Amino acid sequence: MQLTDNQRNTLAVICDAILPSIQKEGKNTEFWKRSCSELNVIDTVLSVVNDLKIEDQTQLKQLLQLMNTTLGGLLLSGKLKSTRRMTTAEAEKMLQKMSTHPVSDIRNAFNTLKKLVAIVFYGNHDADWKALDYDTILDNRPEDNSKIQPIDIQGDTILDCDIVIVGSGSGGGLVASILAQKGYHVIVVEKGQYFRDTDFTQRELPMLRGLYESQGLMASKDGGISILAGSTLGGGSTINWAGALRTPDYVLEEWANQFGNPHFLSAEYQKGFEYVEQRNGVTSDYGYHNPQNQKLVDAAQVLGYQSSTIPSNVRFNENISAETNWKALGFSCVGDAYGTKQSVVKTFLQDAVAKGTQIITGVQVNKIMIQQGRAVGIVGAIGNHTLTIHAKKVVVSAGALHTPVLLKKSGLQHAAIGKNLFLHPVTPTPAIYTDEIKPWNGPMMSAIVNDFSRLDSNWGVRIECPPAHPGLLAVAFPWENGEKFKQEMLQAKHNGIFFGLVRDRFPGEVRVSPKSGQPEIHYKLSDYDKAHAIKGIQETVRLHHAAGATRITVLHNQPFYHHKGDDIEKTIATVMHSKRLIYPVETDIAPGIFAHADAARIETILNHLVQNAIEATTDGSPVRISATRQGKDIAIRVADNGCGMTEAFIANQLFKPFESTKEGGFGIGAYEARAMAQSIGGNLRVDSRVGKGTRMTVLLPAISLEDFDAAAGNAGNVMDEAA
Repeated sequence: MQLTDNQRNTLAVICDAILPSIQKEGKNTEFWKRSCSELNVIDTVLSVVNDLKIEDQTQLKQLLQLMNTTLGGLLLSGKLKSTRRMTTAEAEKMLQKMSTHPVSDIRNAFNTLKKLVAIVFYGNHDADWKALDYDTILDNRPEDNSKIQPIDIQGDTILDCDIVIVGSGSGGGLVASILAQKGYHVIVVEKGQYFRDTDFTQRELPMLRGLYESQGLMASKDGGISILAGSTLGGGSTINWAGALRTPDYVLEEWANQFGNPHFLSAEYQKGFEYVEQRNGVTSDYGYHNPQNQKLVDAAQVLGYQSSTIPSNVRFNENISAETNWKALGFSCVGDAYGTKQSVVKTFLQDAVAKGTQIITGVQVNKIMIQQGRAVGIVGAIGNHTLTIHAKKVVVSAGALHTPVLLKKSGLQHAAIGKNLFLHPVTPTPAIYTDEIKPWNGPMMSAIVNDFSRLDSNWGVRIECPPAHPGLLAVAFPWENGEKFKQEMLQAKHNGIFFGLVRDRFPGEVRVSPKSGQPEIHYKLSDYDKAHAIKGIQETVRLHHAAGATRITVLHNQPFYHHKGDDIEKTIATVMHSKRLIYPVETDIAPGIFAHADAARIETILNHLVQNAIEATTDGSPVRISATRQGKDIAIRVADNGCGMTEAFIANQLFKPFESTKEGGFGIGAYEARAMAQSIGGNLRVDSRVGKGTRMTVLLPAISLEDFDAAAGNAGNVMDEAA
């Protein structure tokens, strides 16, 4: 992605506003002083972006182009000033507005910028790691005795085999092993690369870029869900958190009864669990919990909940110390440098290779070859070279994200392809403790609380702990301003994180991106599952409180905090009733429309109307914002499916302060919104039906693009000259 000088300067201003140079005397002076410019973060950010999907690159470039204009400055900051000409303080205020903007596209744009900058800044720089007391562990690494030697493809190639397997993760690796042991000639193709133990540097950013889908930055289409998925030989088994939990019996019963497949309840199926556990060395005996998992165990005991140890697929290396073995477990989510975690690269793929299986990495499979209704091979690419593999059978084990995409691109048609995407979304809650936690050391996910896993029949939420390293911590932590953000990072070693993992009942969908041909993930948490997610947040807050945390953070662009000594039940109630944490807002803005109005007042008007719409809606349905040309006016509409209002209330009470149809409402939003609209030459109209919802329409005088450019240009030139 090539940027103009102005776009690059715009990005540089944004980077330094997110992580600015701050002058502080005393301890960690250099940490506070260090900015993105000093670490040349912008070049690494652009390198990361260049490896993302083409549509992601285009969106970022369009955002920078918008921010590079006076119109963009007006839209995002309320100032007729392009971002590249802003001071760091001005750009920081603009980002604060973006982070809490009522329009989701603008909030998502902020989140994208913050994620990129944060993970680059804190994911690969020793100077900052020293201040955080974060140390990698690379002492006395054992020799790598792997039998795996991927085939080196140097030109257009045609191969033949009995069975070709697309994907090398937990499914593909196991199938390869079983088929190879039965005497079949198997070829496994993997789109990621093969990393030997000695290739794992434990440097977070390079490992995320090499091992994870979209370099650890994959998200749903609307940006609401971040997704961590493996993209390397071994797939998710190479980067997962080593938990080896069996599918619960009640879920197996559900599958058997609901889908008419009694095999899930058979003794043979249980033997499958035993086979995998034995080969992968699954055990609950790995020493002791790390501090954050121990906090979860202790808190559960205080509250009378039941905690248990999560079995893991690990085998300690006898040639290194017990302490190094234990600490290194926490780094295996960014590459297991000691070969302790028994991923399929260590087990089933080794078995398969020993029986003659061939492995090819770096393969982008473009389609399955189909003749007379049968799959007969695959066609893919390695760089500029074509790879064709003829096979008697094709096994597609490319994961829940890539399998449906490959099937669709191959011309297969079925209503279920791409449907039924379940993500088991998590809601992390970090908390600060007085003692050191260092969540990057030790067993990653070793304790679990199951008390809420069946809140409604077979659906609910589990409480567990994740591993946490500086880059991903920086992505998760809220950004309110540069100084607060750096202060949060300085306390990283005192952070313990619990999360609620929801068994989602209502799925999303995987589509094929029309631009890149890659997975496009459409997923929104249903109201049903949202209730369980909120329960997860409430219980993680309660557990941190019981464990003695000094401050608990409920994550959001506008986070709120529970401090030691605060009323815990009041905080729990706040989580329940604070819809703004996860409330959906949909937008539909027509292109090329401009109004003559004060940006700050429009922002205030919309804030009032959107908040009113949210409060009037009890079923979680989205608030909708649209803007269109309507004669000589611009019509901005805010619509909801809420309680609605009677004609009498609209005529006699709506625009009087302290009159409201909403329980607990103050009745000043509509009153102030109409007064502001009228003060800038506009008006506010109301359409509402009781029990159906309300549509508020703000009418503002429209102006042409030419008139806007002339006015903005003149004002912008004055502002730019003054700057």
